[in-house]
Amino acid sequence: YQAYQITNIIFKILATLSLYPLILIVFKSRLLAFLTTILYGISYMGSRSLEYVVKGTDYLAIISMNIFFIIYYCIVTSRVKGWWFILMSFFWFISIIISPIRMYPILVLIPLIEFFLWMQDRSTTSLVKSFKRLLLLYLPFTNLFIQACFYIWLLTKSTCYLSSYHSWKLASSLNSFSGTRTNSICYKLLE
Repeated sequence: YQAYQITNIIFKILATLSLYPLILIVFKSRLLAFLTTILYGISYMGSRSLEYVVKGTDYLAIISMNIFFIIYYCIVTSRVKGWWFILMSFFWFISIIISPIRMYPILVLIPLIEFFLWMQDRSTTSLVKSFKRLLLLYLPFTNLFIQACFYIWLLTKSTCYLSSYHSWKLASSLNSFSGTRTNSICYKLLE
């Protein structure tokens, strides 16, 4: 149990240290970045997950979320281009996969940020850029959602076919008692 606590403390320190560059890059104030990092490091809510072994993954998610926001801010301010989109998507996906319950607000926050950025500029160019960023970020989730819907649909269809098959078997076993009318009902079920 002590090894888990030490590992969680190391993850907590890394998550706290990853907050400093994020605040420094976004707000460009060393004092604000230092105070935010110190307050996050000593706050009770930040150390709450040190009590449980299972909550250590939250710190890994916070680290990847902070890296995601750093890259996202640099992309929005046009400081970096190119393959950074892939790196941004990777950290976005990793943070949500590692700790989905803690990262749900990000799914709503990013479209709100994009909408706010578009409202400030209100140009077609900024709308297209926002749409591209959102498409790139949500494409893996959209793909997973479509696959899940397809598998659910496929499962439902196979259940219907199975139930139709069982109904047909039941009706054909009753065929000897009720005549040929049951066969025509069974064939309609299978169509």
